[in-house]
Amino acid sequence: MISEELFRGALAAAYDLHRHPDLQTYPARLAQILAQALRCDSALLVTLDIDRQEFQLAAWPAGHFAHVEQAQVLRLHAQDHPFVAQCAKSRSARAFRLSALAPRDRFEQSELYRSLYRFLGVEHQLLMLVASPDARWRGVVLNRRSHDFSDEEQLALESLWPHLMLARRNLQRRMRQREPGALDAAGEHSGVIVIANTGAVALCSEQVRIWLAEYFDAVLLMRGVTLPAEVWRWARQRIEREAQGMGLRAERRDPLVISRGERCLVFDINVDHGKDLHLLTVEEVVLNAPPIGLEALGLTQREAEVLSWVAQGKTNREVGLILGSSARTVQKHLEHIFEKLGVESRTAAILRAWQSAQFGAIAASGLTRPSTPR
Repeated sequence: MISEELFRGALAAAYDLHRHPDLQTYPARLAQILAQALRCDSALLVTLDIDRQEFQLAAWPAGHFAHVEQAQVLRLHAQDHPFVAQCAKSRSARAFRLSALAPRDRFEQSELYRSLYRFLGVEHQLLMLVASPDARWRGVVLNRRSHDFSDEEQLALESLWPHLMLARRNLQRRMRQREPGALDAAGEHSGVIVIANTGAVALCSEQVRIWLAEYFDAVLLMRGVTLPAEVWRWARQRIEREAQGMGLRAERRDPLVISRGERCLVFDINVDHGKDLHLLTVEEVVLNAPPIGLEALGLTQREAEVLSWVAQGKTNREVGLILGSSARTVQKHLEHIFEKLGVESRTAAILRAWQSAQFGAIAASGLTRPSTPR
């Protein structure tokens, strides 16, 4: 079991990870968040390209390991670090303490310790692989000088494993789907909800409260929040599917998309495999879709162009002027589009086009069900 202090620290860390707005600075921010949550002297996010024998470090404190020489570090770790041997046998999502992988007295005799760790002040480590979308290895490394990591701290780091994956995946998705100025500059565009296995809401950010009222006509009494039935049905299915275990490599999981006009809410969930609490991330986006990729929905090139312009808020007359056609011809194209997509309105067609652009085959196969347009 994890103490209340560690649990609150891990929950705060997960919240901070999902609130971080920028993919480029995410690795350094991740290292800082983990170092603060588990109170270590330094933290690293290591990305290793085995084929090229190269690695990248995002470290906290910044620049703490900037002076290390790559060839030497790679050679010493491949030669002496027991975590490398452990990963070669099993790419487990568990966290490991260095002291549990090798006796301390034996490790202190290694060239890695004598040539590098002793001078860096690294006496104790907690290490964990994280999900990787490619052939490279990614892992987090927490370092201490004074005392070893505890069983509780090991469990706390493991509880953050899915958050590390989901936060990065959401940032990548956000970069693809949002253009500068797409949403109001003054407005928040993301938030979180923490729910229990029963669907009860334990925590809800203020922006999500506002969206629930707007998209579901929810009534918020005494600042209490009830998860909408449609969201809870989707979340319960994801919890039931994922609660049995987790694979190391990231798998495609369908988000829930709820549309309203030209905007929609995108829900994703991080199932906590050790606690009775699960994190939902919520993001509002504009339903824009480029014509590239829409032909995969069975549309002709001209139909894809028409739907793309409609998704950008253009009227039939405006689309006709852009494409050199009449408004009546545009309407005929839309009728064919509706028939091919199995929808009955512009809003539903726009949502299907946006889903295809953002999630690829998900929309084409109908796995993500659009909500009834209002």
